[in-house]
Amino acid sequence: LNLKEILRFNVANIFCEKPLCEKRKDLNLLNNLLIKKKTQLFTNFNRKEDKTIKNLKNIIKKNRMGKIQLIRGIYTDRLLNNGIHLIDLLSHLMGDIKITKLFKQKKSQSISCLLENKSKVPIFINNLNDKIFSLFEIDFIFQKGRIKYSDNGMKVEQFYIEKNKFFSKKKKLKFDPKISKTEFLKTFKNQYKKLYMMMKKKKNKEFFNSKKIHQLC
Repeated sequence: LNLKEILRFNVANIFCEKPLCEKRKDLNLLNNLLIKKKTQLFTNFNRKEDKTIKNLKNIIKKNRMGKIQLIRGIYTDRLLNNGIHLIDLLSHLMGDIKITKLFKQKKSQSISCLLENKSKVPIFINNLNDKIFSLFEIDFIFQKGRIKYSDNGMKVEQFYIEKNKFFSKKKKLKFDPKISKTEFLKTFKNQYKKLYMMMKKKKNKEFFNSKKIHQLC
């Protein structure tokens, strides 16, 4: 409703908090209005603008720790609040993803679900409908190790494999991970710089990506 009202004034650019809307029909209406008004719309999906995430994407793309075996994500609060950030980040890292199974909680606007990408990597998303503490993390299990995006996005833990002294034919993950601090607190500034450049060039692919994530959620 707020976006519809703003678009009456023929503004050139809008930077909006997510979710853009809560219903698919409203998303389609918004899309038509943006085309008609020639307005660029950007959504606050800031977590991608982090060098640590870009490095993780490179590790996945080049199979530096082998192929991904499975992914587990956990979020608290509503799907369209924290969950949509999780879905957006996974789509950024894994390419197009789709829902294969839903586990809706009673009297809740949050869900747990099973997703997969084009390579059929299973992605388990779990919701904790608990207001006591906030949790946002993603666990990537590779053939040759494990990477955990943890502490609500403040750090990345990398676990490598080593020999197993108890079972000679098997290997195990090292107990002490390599821990890297993310640039989470810089992602907002990085995003503003990126948006400024896109506004100048008038080339906005962000709404297409944002629309895809909103439709999925």
